[in-house]
Amino acid sequence: MTLASNALQKAIYDRLTSQLGVSPKVYDFVPQAAIYPYVVIGDVTSLPWDTKTEDGQEFTVTIHAFDKGAGKKSVQAIAENIYAALHQKESNIAPTGNTVILCRCEFSEAFQDPTPEGQSDHYFHAVQRYRVLTQNN
Repeated sequence: MTLASNALQKAIYDRLTSQLGVSPKVYDFVPQAAIYPYVVIGDVTSLPWDTKTEDGQEFTVTIHAFDKGAGKKSVQAIAENIYAALHQKESNIAPTGNTVILCRCEFSEAFQDPTPEGQSDHYFHAVQRYRVLTQNN
């Protein structure tokens, strides 16, 4: 079995950047000078999902959207666009050496992050988790 974690992350990055355009920017690692709003591909977990004849993996992929401003509306709109780009769009996510069999949103949540002490800005955060099943080609 070949782990598809990096290939899947790249495929999700490619899909999000092609669907979201130039803003918000999509990151794996957020640079210190990042400008809001932005999206982060977060934790990726995997389990074997093999049959007698096929090798595959089951992933959970957590995606975060961040913005600062006057409410959750912006991050909720970004989350809706991420959902439109990924949920049940298996044929549009193409990790090298693998086929995506399932991509489903398991949950989505938007909330206000705590404001760092001494700052007056308000930060908003949306979190989504996707279940992705892949099969090795």
